[in-house]
Amino acid sequence: MFTIDTFNLRSPLGEKSGLATSLNNYAAHLSEVGQSEAALEHDRQALEIRRRLAQTRPDRYKPDYASSLNNYAIRLSEVGQSEAALEQAQQSWAIYRLLAAKRPEKFDYDAIKVASSIQFLSWLRDRTAIDCALLKTPPGPARTTCSRPHANHPPRPARPAQR
Repeated sequence: MFTIDTFNLRSPLGEKSGLATSLNNYAAHLSEVGQSEAALEHDRQALEIRRRLAQTRPDRYKPDYASSLNNYAIRLSEVGQSEAALEQAQQSWAIYRLLAAKRPEKFDYDAIKVASSIQFLSWLRDRTAIDCALLKTPPGPARTTCSRPHANHPPRPARPAQR
């Protein structure tokens, strides 16, 4: 399996950005076929690449970093880590708010989209807490889920194989 550790860190920034985009796209496909844990790992790798790029050239790569934060939040939510997902989404929103203040025509939509994700993740966290209280079950270890299966999300149905 490919990891960012095997990627030549001296390669051009554009190549690293393209790799992060590919990792994000692959994570989305993995998620669609129900492989949420693998999707989370690929989005984590993309996030790390984009974090490094944003530190190197914030003017160019900060929007991509904000996008990766939001993608990672979505994957965390899929595996039941609502609180961590909320933190990542809030970081993404903070970046988009700054970007939208300078260029609203380009970044307002992204800021609104992430704000909507934050509202959903907040609702999900609160709903999970209520479900746990009703079931009289403490949240599971290192997650904000009850021990009840699929307390946060029902499993995604697997797509039929394409021929």
